Amino acid sequence: MKALYFLIGICFIAFGLTISQIKYFILDTTYEKVNYSLKHAVHDGALQIDNEKVADGIIEFDKAVALETIHLTLSKNLLLNQDLSPKEGSYITDPLKIVETVYIDYNFIDTDTGLPVTFPFTYKYSNPLLNIDIERPIFGPSIVCVIEAKVRFDDEYQRYVTIQEYKY
Repeated sequence: MKALYFLIGICFIAFGLTISQIKYFILDTTYEKVNYSLKHAVHDGALQIDNEKVADGIIEFDKAVALETIHLTLSKNLLLNQDLSPKEGSYITDPLKIVETVYIDYNFIDTDTGLPVTFPFTYKYSNPLLNIDIERPIFGPSIVCVIEAKVRFDDEYQRYVTIQEYKY
């Protein structure tokens, strides 16, 4: 009889470990999908440039169209509505938040010098409330996007940062 109780106990432990492993697999996969989707969304946003100025060798982002494109790509890849709230069946549980979108093109003013940016340029972004501190060289016009997403099986928002740049 002791052997039967021991076997039942082992089965419960194995079942619990399997459920836990499935949960962490879903979390890991969802984090990767959000990161992947953000990278593609920012890439798509970075393609929204003023075509007339490109002919003169100047890359200037069409900010309104770029942000709309970022929303559209995120919504399609993550099963979200256009307002970034989750649809039925999405692993995102709360509306996705775009914390900040920075367009670094020839109209961008360097906060250290107060002058228009020249490339290469060291981009610094700090948000102590979100525990984000970035310092990275930028070699051409870029879009920086910071989002927060809350996923199933996780009680806290996760932060994602992506930089898409035109390198010269």
